Amino acid sequence: MIETRTFRACVWCVFALAGATVVGAGCYGLTRPKYDQEALYDYPSDNNPPNIAKIVARYPELKGLVLTAPEYNAEVEQEAARREKEGVPAVSAYTIQPGVVLYIEVLGEAEFTRQVTVNVDGTFDYPLLGTLVVRGLTLQQVKDLLREKLQKYLRDPQIVLNATYANVLGGSGLIAAGKVLVLGRIGSPGPKNYTGQEKLSGMLALAGWFDENSERREVRVLKPRKGHRRARVVIADFQQFLVNADMAQDIPVEIDDIIYVPEHWTAGDQFSKDWDLTIRYLSGAQDLDGLLQYWGNRVNGRITGK
Repeated sequence: MIETRTFRACVWCVFALAGATVVGAGCYGLTRPKYDQEALYDYPSDNNPPNIAKIVARYPELKGLVLTAPEYNAEVEQEAARREKEGVPAVSAYTIQPGVVLYIEVLGEAEFTRQVTVNVDGTFDYPLLGTLVVRGLTLQQVKDLLREKLQKYLRDPQIVLNATYANVLGGSGLIAAGKVLVLGRIGSPGPKNYTGQEKLSGMLALAGWFDENSERREVRVLKPRKGHRRARVVIADFQQFLVNADMAQDIPVEIDDIIYVPEHWTAGDQFSKDWDLTIRYLSGAQDLDGLLQYWGNRVNGRITGK
């Protein structure tokens, strides 16, 4: 009799524990926040390296306009070798940007010697000459401009020109030559100061680096049209850079470059949608504001099916 009662008690204990487990699981399911993957990104990463051939096969118009970071670095090295052979300096010329302080000395003409700060619109005022637009000019071009204008008032003006920065970058003594725009799934997106010495890794570090949802295998650098060169897109596989120390993935950047770190969407329809927009931008059919707005919405999770 005692054994029977003990057996029944054990059975009831088992049922009680099972019931508690079911109820607990049900409550957990009711109170647990729903995991909405699409709110984070439309498609998970395929974790594959960039495939330029696949991109060009789908979009033939991108042939020659999209290339990998190692391919771009090879071009840069070839250009540097050509410049060295021809005796041309390999360093990009410094250009004037807002905030730069110019010290202008006209030898023997104290009234024309002064210090000016370039305004936010890229201009400064100078006696007799009025407002001069200097943003984007090299120091030599500014000297030539001043000399040309001053020849109306002075015979053979000799000009000495020096530049500094009102707020030298981080006490480094470096002058900001311009801006590089960093966007996407990055810690602190926005325009970043460029001195002419940074590479892609440095700009990403300035922008706060990646997070868990950054697509490190396809960091894009849009290089705007300059002179005879067409606008292009360079794709860097920073997974290779970080894991295997592949330095060929770290490319030099230039003034007005746009660095975009996408989310984990390199697989699926969103990949096609993004490239469609990029093609329109490269061809001039889509303005920069529209591109930036789209990318900003993508990262904030506000565009899913558009």
